[in-house]
Amino acid sequence: MGRVIASLAVGGVFLLAMIAASVRAALVLPADARIALHYGSVEHCYLVPKRAGLVIWPAAGAVAFGVLGGIAASSLAADWVPGVRDVLVPAALCVLLGFQAGALVMAKRAARPVNGDAAADGGPYHLEVPLTGGTVSSTVRTGRPHEDRQQPGQGDAGPAAR
Repeated sequence: MGRVIASLAVGGVFLLAMIAASVRAALVLPADARIALHYGSVEHCYLVPKRAGLVIWPAAGAVAFGVLGGIAASSLAADWVPGVRDVLVPAALCVLLGFQAGALVMAKRAARPVNGDAAADGGPYHLEVPLTGGTVSSTVRTGRPHEDRQQPGQGDAGPAAR
Protein backbone atom coordinates (compact mmCIF):
# COMPACT_ATOMS: atom_id res chain seq x y z
CA MET A 1 0.00 0.00 0.00
CA GLY A 2 2.97 2.30 0.54
CA ARG A 3 3.81 2.27 -3.15
CA VAL A 4 0.26 3.29 -4.06
CA ILE A 5 0.53 6.21 -1.64
CA ALA A 6 3.82 7.23 -3.27
CA SER A 7 2.12 6.97 -6.67
CA LEU A 8 -0.69 9.23 -5.48
CA ALA A 9 1.87 11.69 -4.10
CA VAL A 10 3.64 11.87 -7.46
CA GLY A 11 0.27 12.27 -9.19
CA GLY A 12 -0.50 15.10 -6.77
CA VAL A 13 2.74 16.83 -7.75
CA PHE A 14 1.73 16.59 -11.42
CA LEU A 15 -1.69 18.02 -10.55
CA LEU A 16 -0.03 20.92 -8.72
CA ALA A 17 2.18 21.48 -11.77
CA MET A 18 -0.95 21.70 -13.94
CA ILE A 19 -2.42 24.30 -11.59
CA ALA A 20 0.85 26.25 -11.55
CA ALA A 21 1.01 26.20 -15.36
CA SER A 22 -2.52 27.62 -15.54
CA VAL A 23 -1.71 30.34 -13.01
CA ARG A 24 1.43 31.32 -14.93
CA ALA A 25 -0.46 31.34 -18.23
CA ALA A 26 -3.16 33.53 -16.68
CA LEU A 27 -0.47 36.11 -15.96
CA VAL A 28 1.46 35.79 -19.25
CA LEU A 29 -1.19 35.30 -21.94
CA PRO A 30 -3.26 38.23 -23.24
CA ALA A 31 -6.95 38.38 -22.42
CA ASP A 32 -8.05 37.40 -25.94
CA ALA A 33 -5.87 34.27 -26.10
CA ARG A 34 -7.48 30.99 -27.11
CA ILE A 35 -6.47 27.71 -25.42
CA ALA A 36 -6.60 24.45 -27.35
CA LEU A 37 -8.42 21.40 -26.08
CA HIS A 38 -7.07 18.32 -27.84
CA TYR A 39 -9.19 15.33 -28.71
CA GLY A 40 -6.39 13.06 -29.84
CA SER A 41 -4.79 14.97 -32.71
CA VAL A 42 -4.36 18.40 -34.22
CA GLU A 43 -7.34 17.82 -36.48
CA HIS A 44 -9.52 17.31 -33.42
CA CYS A 45 -8.66 20.49 -31.57
CA TYR A 46 -11.18 22.93 -30.13
CA LEU A 47 -10.12 26.46 -29.16
CA VAL A 48 -11.76 27.87 -26.04
CA PRO A 49 -11.43 31.30 -24.40
CA LYS A 50 -8.49 31.86 -22.08
CA ARG A 51 -10.38 31.62 -18.78
CA ALA A 52 -12.21 28.42 -19.74
CA GLY A 53 -9.06 26.75 -21.04
CA LEU A 54 -7.07 27.61 -17.94
CA VAL A 55 -9.77 26.03 -15.77
CA ILE A 56 -10.58 22.99 -17.95
CA TRP A 57 -7.04 21.56 -18.04
CA PRO A 58 -6.49 21.42 -14.23
CA ALA A 59 -10.10 20.27 -13.76
CA ALA A 60 -9.46 17.37 -16.15
CA GLY A 61 -6.33 16.57 -14.17
CA ALA A 62 -8.28 16.63 -10.90
CA VAL A 63 -10.96 14.33 -12.32
CA ALA A 64 -8.32 11.92 -13.67
CA PHE A 65 -6.48 12.03 -10.34
CA GLY A 66 -9.65 11.29 -8.39
CA VAL A 67 -10.96 8.52 -10.62
CA LEU A 68 -7.67 6.76 -11.35
CA GLY A 69 -6.34 7.30 -7.83
CA GLY A 70 -9.53 5.91 -6.37
CA ILE A 71 -9.35 2.86 -8.60
CA ALA A 72 -5.64 2.28 -7.91
CA ALA A 73 -6.12 2.53 -4.15
CA SER A 74 -9.32 0.44 -4.04
CA SER A 75 -9.87 -3.27 -3.82
CA LEU A 76 -10.77 -3.28 -7.53
CA ALA A 77 -7.07 -3.08 -8.32
CA ALA A 78 -5.95 -5.55 -5.66
CA ASP A 79 -5.28 -8.29 -8.22
CA TRP A 80 -3.56 -6.04 -10.75
CA VAL A 81 0.11 -6.24 -11.48
CA PRO A 82 1.72 -3.99 -8.86
CA GLY A 83 3.56 -1.96 -11.51
CA VAL A 84 0.28 -0.91 -13.12
CA ARG A 85 -1.10 0.35 -9.83
CA ASP A 86 2.15 2.22 -9.19
CA VAL A 87 2.37 4.08 -12.49
CA LEU A 88 -1.27 4.52 -13.53
CA VAL A 89 -1.97 7.89 -11.87
CA PRO A 90 1.43 9.54 -12.51
CA ALA A 91 1.49 8.39 -16.15
CA ALA A 92 -2.01 9.69 -16.90
CA LEU A 93 -1.34 13.03 -15.21
CA CYS A 94 2.02 13.36 -16.95
CA VAL A 95 0.29 12.94 -20.31
CA LEU A 96 -2.36 15.51 -19.36
CA LEU A 97 0.35 17.94 -18.20
CA GLY A 98 2.14 17.48 -21.52
CA PHE A 99 -1.02 18.21 -23.49
CA GLN A 100 -1.71 21.26 -21.32
CA ALA A 101 1.83 22.56 -21.83
CA GLY A 102 1.47 22.09 -25.58
CA ALA A 103 -1.84 23.93 -25.60
CA LEU A 104 -0.36 26.82 -23.61
CA VAL A 105 2.66 27.07 -25.90
CA MET A 106 0.33 27.09 -28.90
CA ALA A 107 -1.75 29.86 -27.32
CA LYS A 108 1.35 31.91 -26.57
CA ARG A 109 2.65 31.58 -30.13
CA ALA A 110 -0.74 32.49 -31.59
CA ALA A 111 -0.96 35.57 -29.35
CA ARG A 112 2.48 36.90 -30.33
CA PRO A 113 2.26 40.06 -32.44
CA VAL A 114 3.17 39.52 -36.05
CA ASN A 115 4.73 42.22 -38.20
CA GLY A 116 5.47 42.09 -41.90
CA ASP A 117 8.94 40.60 -41.51
CA ALA A 118 8.87 37.23 -39.74
CA ALA A 119 12.66 37.09 -39.61
CA ALA A 120 12.87 40.44 -37.82
CA ASP A 121 10.76 39.35 -34.87
CA GLY A 122 12.77 36.14 -34.42
CA GLY A 123 9.83 33.93 -35.34
CA PRO A 124 9.99 30.15 -35.04
CA TYR A 125 10.94 29.73 -38.72
CA HIS A 126 13.85 32.15 -38.76
CA LEU A 127 17.10 30.37 -39.47
CA GLU A 128 20.34 31.88 -40.64
CA VAL A 129 21.99 29.90 -43.41
CA PRO A 130 25.77 30.10 -42.80
CA LEU A 131 26.92 29.68 -46.42
CA THR A 132 24.77 32.39 -48.01
CA GLY A 133 24.01 34.65 -45.08
CA GLY A 134 20.31 34.60 -46.05
CA THR A 135 17.34 33.11 -44.28
CA VAL A 136 15.44 29.96 -45.04
CA SER A 137 12.44 32.02 -46.09
CA SER A 138 14.55 33.73 -48.78
CA THR A 139 16.00 30.56 -50.28
CA VAL A 140 14.42 28.71 -53.18
CA ARG A 141 12.99 25.36 -52.17
CA THR A 142 13.82 22.47 -54.44
CA GLY A 143 13.01 18.80 -54.39
CA ARG A 144 9.84 16.77 -54.49
CA PRO A 145 6.85 17.73 -52.39
CA HIS A 146 5.84 15.30 -49.69
CA GLU A 147 4.30 12.26 -51.41
CA ASP A 148 1.31 11.76 -49.16
CA ARG A 149 -0.05 15.23 -49.90
CA GLN A 150 -2.43 15.57 -52.83
CA GLN A 151 -1.08 17.77 -55.62
CA PRO A 152 -3.25 19.98 -57.85
CA GLY A 153 -4.82 18.15 -60.77
CA GLN A 154 -4.59 14.67 -59.30
CA GLY A 155 -8.26 14.35 -58.41
CA ASP A 156 -9.01 11.39 -56.19
CA ALA A 157 -6.14 9.27 -57.48
CA GLY A 158 -4.57 7.32 -54.63
CA PRO A 159 -0.88 6.57 -54.13
CA ALA A 160 -1.05 3.55 -56.45
CA ALA A 161 -2.29 5.70 -59.37
CA ARG A 162 0.62 8.14 -59.13
